[in-house]
Amino acid sequence: MRFVPALCFFLALVTAVSASPLDDVAVHAAQYERGETSFLQLKVLLVESRDELMRSVERDLVQVNPDDEHFRGWPKEAAERILGEPTRVEQWVWIENLQESRFVVEGQPAWDRVLFDGEKLEVRVRAFPHAIEQGNQLLPFYWIDFDTTLKTSEPDVDVLAELEALRVMFSLYQQTGQGLPDIAKKAVGFERSFHDRDFSAASCEASLSELFKQSLQAEERLIWRGLLYQGADGALWLQVDERQNENWHGLDSWVEVNVNYPYHDVRGVDRESFKTRPASELLALWKQHVAALEQNGPSDSGFARRVSEVNALGNVLSEKANDVADPFTVEQWQAELESAFDAYTTGFSKTLVREKNVHIALLSMNQTRSNSYCQPEHQECGFSDRCENAQCVLDPSRGPPEPEFEPPEFVEPVPPIELPAPVSEPVGSAPTENPSLSPTPSGSPAASPTPSVEPSASPSPSPSASPSPSPSAEPSSLPSPFPSPSPAANLSAPRLFTGFLTLSVPEEPVSCNANQVFNPEFGHCTCSAGFFDCDGDWINGCESTVQCRECQADADCALARCDGDYSTVRFVCRSGEAFQEQVAAAEFGAFCREGVARDEFGAWVSAWGEGFESFDRFKQDAWNETENQWCQQEFESARLERLALQESLNDEFLTWFFSEFVDENARDFESHGRSVHAVFDALQSVNSELARSMGCLKMTELPAEFKPVSVSFDSLGGDVTIWEEVKTDEEFGEGKTPVISPYVKMWFFPPKEEFKKIFTEKVKENFVGPTPSEIQFIRQDEQAMAKIRSIANAFGGDARIVLEVRDGDEVVLRNYNVINERDVMKVSFVDEAPPDAKVTLVIEFDFLYSMMETIIKDLEGARTQGPWWEDQSERPHEFNEDLIPIRMFLGLVAGIFTGDIQVQPVDQLPAVISVISELMQVMPKQ
Repeated sequence: MRFVPALCFFLALVTAVSASPLDDVAVHAAQYERGETSFLQLKVLLVESRDELMRSVERDLVQVNPDDEHFRGWPKEAAERILGEPTRVEQWVWIENLQESRFVVEGQPAWDRVLFDGEKLEVRVRAFPHAIEQGNQLLPFYWIDFDTTLKTSEPDVDVLAELEALRVMFSLYQQTGQGLPDIAKKAVGFERSFHDRDFSAASCEASLSELFKQSLQAEERLIWRGLLYQGADGALWLQVDERQNENWHGLDSWVEVNVNYPYHDVRGVDRESFKTRPASELLALWKQHVAALEQNGPSDSGFARRVSEVNALGNVLSEKANDVADPFTVEQWQAELESAFDAYTTGFSKTLVREKNVHIALLSMNQTRSNSYCQPEHQECGFSDRCENAQCVLDPSRGPPEPEFEPPEFVEPVPPIELPAPVSEPVGSAPTENPSLSPTPSGSPAASPTPSVEPSASPSPSPSASPSPSPSAEPSSLPSPFPSPSPAANLSAPRLFTGFLTLSVPEEPVSCNANQVFNPEFGHCTCSAGFFDCDGDWINGCESTVQCRECQADADCALARCDGDYSTVRFVCRSGEAFQEQVAAAEFGAFCREGVARDEFGAWVSAWGEGFESFDRFKQDAWNETENQWCQQEFESARLERLALQESLNDEFLTWFFSEFVDENARDFESHGRSVHAVFDALQSVNSELARSMGCLKMTELPAEFKPVSVSFDSLGGDVTIWEEVKTDEEFGEGKTPVISPYVKMWFFPPKEEFKKIFTEKVKENFVGPTPSEIQFIRQDEQAMAKIRSIANAFGGDARIVLEVRDGDEVVLRNYNVINERDVMKVSFVDEAPPDAKVTLVIEFDFLYSMMETIIKDLEGARTQGPWWEDQSERPHEFNEDLIPIRMFLGLVAGIFTGDIQVQPVDQLPAVISVISELMQVMPKQ
């Protein structure tokens, strides 16, 4: 409570504000780059710059934890004012009091920006969203910090030379068919070299243009994204990237996996089998997998395969979106996607992003195509023949063969011959499909075969004239001088001829052949999705489940057969116009992306088509094999920083820290503590990274170059001791990997004159008695009121106490305290002691300073802080904090008897000791 006097000794301190702390960071980094400061000195200077940033927004800082007045953070508005536009938006917030990460629907801004980028060092400023959960609300805040990275001396990759090497490898593979796994490994290494680059949003486009000496292509994409699953075992995100232009519509979907164990894409997902199935069926399967992942998450026994199939289906659906044989409109796609994201994800969003990309062709395999295809050729058998076994053979039941028709010679037309009017049926009755067997239209017996008209000397009839009737024909039947048309020519017949020609649209549903469906839009049967008619024979349906290849000869087509009873059909290979077709390709691509949660950069090497069916699998194998390389790279990075810390943490550093840093900022002893903690945190962080990478590399011995440090420094302003011990911990490599555990003890206290200023300022600022709301709270607390009555009763029911702190003849501070049941407690600062005061306590400042310094030294200096991977509760405390009130009470009583505290009048001594005892019981322990 604010009315407790001892609280003033533990308050936060205020120092001067730096005019440009972000600029100071760049200055300090440049000094390290030039070798003017050590790595640890840089760490301390960056802490000071961070504190200056906080002091620059002191009034804006929020006390996010009501139980801890020092637990303050930056509001979003202050972070935006100091750091500028956020670099990205985060939908995961760290809940500080629960120590867990939580997804929030409304994304929060985050900052991660480079402040210094030198040859040896990179410094970034980072601020990520945090929150405190209170009831059902999250109170957001930020902590701003600087992150330093020492750069490794890896040589720059010659991008164009690497691309040329890949181009040569692809060309050799085209010629020999050997070495595809080696190409995949080379491609992965090249991709890694790009992933290690740090292209900012401002420099990405310029950097890519400079690398490849060409301008980038612009593209817009619609990104669908939502949280699919979140649990103790991890989180899954579903994302669909939709790209569309006037010629192409792409839909790539995948599941982003973030689980608490090593995860790899499964092998054996057959993308080719998906291509033979209709789009609607594939989309239903995609939604089925998505629903299962949303329901079960990583605990599903088929989790890895489901994820892999969702990713594969996304690729195939992209192809289906452009398949005219399996139409599925953009609107249908989007409606289905909207339904799936609404049903199965949280925080679903659609974001339009702009992308600049470059594509470099590494291989293009083309083949000359003639568009050869199998085509049926029909042939009618003779009048007295029938078809058997694809051959026309004599049919005795049809009578003698019909004489061959010879067209008449052309002569000058003559007037038409007048014919008698018909007796029964109209002239021109349509012949039946088989005139020798079918009844006449009038139902009379079959007519004799109609002979061809022999040429004669008489003039030929005009087009409007009818020839003379045959003696055996019905009077109304006028034979045609031309052969009877084939049944296919009967345009009035309600019959479906082929899959490419409809003679008339049927009024009733038509029964198509095997693996065919009737398409009313086209007016004829077409192959069902996933089936193809390759042999040219429509009657046997669509017999192939793979895309047709060009025929080379008639033998590639269907066998000849009878077409009905009186005609044959053979299937021949016909060649169309020759053209070039790309059957395989390989390319390198890179992009810069804006508009998403964060600016992104990416690069890839891809190959597709004939001969490259296994390329993606080989690349995945190569990525999996690079895990050891990643561990080695992380080890080298941690090693570099560890050696820099190890080299600079010595007596020289501590001498500089105390003589130049602490002495120059004597009153800011809390900042000194944060600086030492920054050193400790740096050791803790790099040692854990080192142990983790060593565990990955199966290293069981600590390399000899790593030496545990042990330094200590004692001064009038404080003491610091930092040391390390080599241990093993199950957190790293199942307890077999060595880890260097750091420990620290420290205490700081300002010199006497600085403490006098701080004491005066803080007591006057904070020791003002309880507020009206606090008085109301105390009145409702029976135990607190009992203490108030006890203090008041010691002075006859109304305690009126003057407290003076003197340094020799100088009055450092004088206040007047009234304690009773009516007022509870009132505090005022006075120049003279009021005449109604019942007792005056005069405390010598030297005594007060010495007592507080001793308590702080004993409290802080005896406390050991260890690394996060050790259970701190198991480490015994050398100092019992519960003894602090007793220590203060004994010290004050001792001061009374030694004369360092004077009680006036002296007969009030027992009452004063009683009051001090009551105050010690309600004083906070820290």
